[in-house]
Amino acid sequence: MNFFSQLQPVPIQAIQFEDSSYSLTLWEESPEEELLESIRRFGILNPPVLRRRQNMSFCIIAGRKRITAAATLEPVVPVLCRIIRDNLEEAAIFSLLLEEALTGKPLTTVEKVIFFEKLIAVSSMDVAVPLLEKLGDKPQKHILNDLLKLRSLSLPVLKALHHDVIRLKNARKMLDLSPADQKLLVQFITDLQFGGSKQQKLVDLSIELIKRKNMPLKDILADFPAACGSEQPLNIPQHGAALLSWLHEQCYPRLTLAENDFQRKVARLGLPSTMQISHAAAFESEEITLSLRFSDWSSMDRVVAGIKTLMQEE
Repeated sequence: MNFFSQLQPVPIQAIQFEDSSYSLTLWEESPEEELLESIRRFGILNPPVLRRRQNMSFCIIAGRKRITAAATLEPVVPVLCRIIRDNLEEAAIFSLLLEEALTGKPLTTVEKVIFFEKLIAVSSMDVAVPLLEKLGDKPQKHILNDLLKLRSLSLPVLKALHHDVIRLKNARKMLDLSPADQKLLVQFITDLQFGGSKQQKLVDLSIELIKRKNMPLKDILADFPAACGSEQPLNIPQHGAALLSWLHEQCYPRLTLAENDFQRKVARLGLPSTMQISHAAAFESEEITLSLRFSDWSSMDRVVAGIKTLMQEE
């Protein structure tokens, strides 16, 4: 199918930047410095795609950042663009949009959500489902439905997910939280630079406390600053560790008491660094394990022989 009618220079003022009908983000993003430098040196190598409106203005289908960069560098110079045919159906335009988007880096999860939400609004699920295959997913309706559920996340979570600040698994866990709780979690994850297991632990512990106490996370955390008990300001890693420790204590107070008691008993033993004592997982039993570290086999042989002698005497 021939999507385009012509290639022509379009004045910046004729482009409707406020029309986000085909934008794959819910917010404005400035062009990266690398893109600005590329356009400054070589111009736009891949012409943006526009759709002509009835009032002789144009809306952007693909290439918003390229146009924004060009407008930033030379606002009075027209931009060479590809204009689609006037009689193209919306489903065909979105297929073109997807092809254009995939010529660059892979779509983020949020971009996928927005793409399918807008496509379904002008067509149907039956039109949308087969396009999942282009994104590496199985063309199944339940997969698309699971993807679209993410649209109910608050804007801060969507932004964080889009920029890889939050993992997809943790974003899905936030779906049942209020927008205020979602925003606060994103703030902690961003400010404390939580990734990986720390991010997962923060999300899991927070959700558990919200469900147990049936109250906003902000209220749950009201006592946290006082609980830190430090007169000196904490750096970011210390603040993060203190928060996770406090949340764990709030979720599992008995386990925390048992752990503190265990550590006190171990400290009283005054063990050398080559000896360590551990307890059963979650204190499910009274079992205690003593671990010994040796520099070589001969050292271990001597100690093991002594242990055997002591055990025989008992």
